[in-house]
Parts: sequence; C-alpha cells; structure tokens
Amino acid sequence: MTRKANDVYFGILCDLVGLKEPVEQSGYFELMYQLYRTGFYSIVPNDDNRGLDGIRMRDKYGFPAVDVGCSLLEMLVALSVRCDEDILYSPEHGDRSKEWFWMMLTNIGLNKFRDRSFGDAWKYENVEKICLKLLNREYSYDGKGGLFPLKDARKDQTEVEIWYQLATYVLEHPELE
Repeated sequence: MTRKANDVYFGILCDLVGLKEPVEQSGYFELMYQLYRTGFYSIVPNDDNRGLDGIRMRDKYGFPAVDVGCSLLEMLVALSVRCDEDILYSPEHGDRSKEWFWMMLTNIGLNKFRDRSFGDAWKYENVEKICLKLLNREYSYDGKGGLFPLKDARKDQTEVEIWYQLATYVLEHPELE
C-alpha cells in the first residue's frame, strides 16, 4: 500500500470504532497508531483466523491484501465487527461494533492511554507491554488482562482460542444481548 492509501485505510479503521476524522483530534490517535504498527500473531491454534479476519478488512474496504501481516488494530476491529454481525446482531440496537472494540480495550487496560498521556516514553512502553501480554497470553487463568475476562473460568483462558473466549464471555454476560 502506498503511504497515502495506508493513511486512508488507517482512517477507515479508526472511523469503524467511532473515531471520526481527523483522527489526530480524537484523543486516541497515538494509541490507535501504535496498535496499527503492532503486528498480530497467534500462539494458540485457530487464532490465526482472527488475523485472517483482520486482513480481510483490507479487501472489504478496497485495499488489496498485500504481503504484510495483520496488525493488532485490524484484528481488534475485525473481531469487533464479527462480534456484532455474527454473534449479537440486533436490528433493535443497530451496529454495536464500536462498543465491542472499546469494551475489549477497557478489558486489557488500553482505554486509559489518551494522546495527552503519550508525552512520555514510558507510556509507549506500557502500551507495548500490554499488547505483548495479550499476544503472548501472559494474562491470568480467568482471562483477566485479556480481551474477555471471566467470572467463572472453567478452562485456562491463556490456552483457549479468542473466538471461544468471546463465546464464553457472551454466555457469562447476558446483559450484552
């Protein structure tokens, strides 16, 4: 992708989660850009499907899937969209993918990193640590520190693929329906 196309695509991803143009004025530009620069990888079988969902976002919005892996931002946006479209779609509530995205960021502790917080290098380092903790599955048995923490985990969530973590989270939170 050219730099201009890359910038446009980044803007589309941000728009999908409720950050309207100009993203730079949203208060979350630095966080979104760091998530966009962070590559998504999977260490649990079938989580590579979440990366493929992220890459498919490029095709969906007219940006060819170049030979570059999925970013963490793409994976999170794609997962948010799939949560809404495939699991909890409700014509009554409309598109709730933005809510899913921000709920996941809150669950992993990234929602507090607004742009004004990014003045210090330690903020970048903290965001990177949180991202690596998520990607390397270094959160707790019950998923605390991950995308979908559970009240009553019956399996070690660090070994459960993201899609099944999501399904269990939805079952445990009927208010989401």
